[in-house]
Amino acid sequence: MQETIHLELRQKGKANDERYFELKAGRELHVEYKKRNEKKIFAFSILALDMQGKLIYQYKKYWLILGITAVAVMLIISGLGKYLPVDFEAYILYILSGLFFAALLFFMLLIYTFKCRYVFISIHTKLPLVEFWVNNPSRREYHEFITALEKGIKLYRAKMNIAYDKQLAGELRTLRRVTEAGMLSESVYLAAKAKLLLLSDVRYQSFSEEGKPVVPDSSDKKQPVSNNP
Repeated sequence: MQETIHLELRQKGKANDERYFELKAGRELHVEYKKRNEKKIFAFSILALDMQGKLIYQYKKYWLILGITAVAVMLIISGLGKYLPVDFEAYILYILSGLFFAALLFFMLLIYTFKCRYVFISIHTKLPLVEFWVNNPSRREYHEFITALEKGIKLYRAKMNIAYDKQLAGELRTLRRVTEAGMLSESVYLAAKAKLLLLSDVRYQSFSEEGKPVVPDSSDKKQPVSNNP
């Protein structure tokens, strides 16, 4: 008898943001996002997810650029200091101090805005379907849920052994649900739908070229020939 996986995970972020995930019977993932007065709820089969998620690092690039710029200017001024008159040494010290604190502030803001997320994408269209805040609410709870989810995807996919065309249809239904919940734009959904339909057509053509039997239409069936006059 196979193990049935059922877990819950509740995460809390900044500005009262909340995320709730429930893995039901090891096969369906229920997701609820709360952000201020906005709520998004959707659910889908885990068969639409890729076997393993991926870490995504996000940060504000301009804080990094400003911090590096401040450090570079400090180094340039320090190098030019020996060529300047002695009277400018006090001013140079003030400038370097200001640049140091500015660089420190920029890097602190960079750290504050840094985010690490674990994202699961769709298996065929490679679109982000669900994301988790890493080590939230705790490292143990987070890793327990992620490990169980990835294990559940492998077990359920091996158990169901769904045909390729049904996989594509199931992923399309999942993308529709996620789009209706506001997680994907309509244009992204339509592009993904076109890709899934193209994959289905390519698969059908490859089967035909390999000489696999194709079920004929009823209109193409020949009537039996009678030997009686």
